Amino acid sequence: MTVKKLSKRMSDLTSLERFNLYYKEKEPELSGAQKVKRFLYNPKTKQICGRTTGSWSKICLFYFIFYLALAILVAICMWTFLQLLDARQPKWQLDSSIIGTNPGLGFRPLPPEVASSVIWYKGNDPGSYKFWVKEVSKFLTGI
Repeated sequence: MTVKKLSKRMSDLTSLERFNLYYKEKEPELSGAQKVKRFLYNPKTKQICGRTTGSWSKICLFYFIFYLALAILVAICMWTFLQLLDARQPKWQLDSSIIGTNPGLGFRPLPPEVASSVIWYKGNDPGSYKFWVKEVSKFLTGI
């Protein structure tokens, strides 16, 4: 029991408070390693890292329930999102998509004009993609 400095007169203190005031054991000074060892496990108070086993069990129970609730929330969201997907075909195609009917590819090699790395071509015009076929082949062979 720690004795608080009271603004009481000595005669107002209980006998236990007077006893602790005069006969309290002073703990010896501890080195840094001894303080760490006592923090990890204090045999006098039976505390582990400054907390009792009851306190640690309450903390562990709280976090177990908390993370379980988070996992259930993620599972419900994942299940809901997967119910919205069609396994046979994508939802957004051609004109209904953001890309539209003329998608571009962005990768190396760069185009002749480095204003953009997006490659545009028309599938029915071999002249529009002949340069890119040659550049990609040259890039893949490492020349």
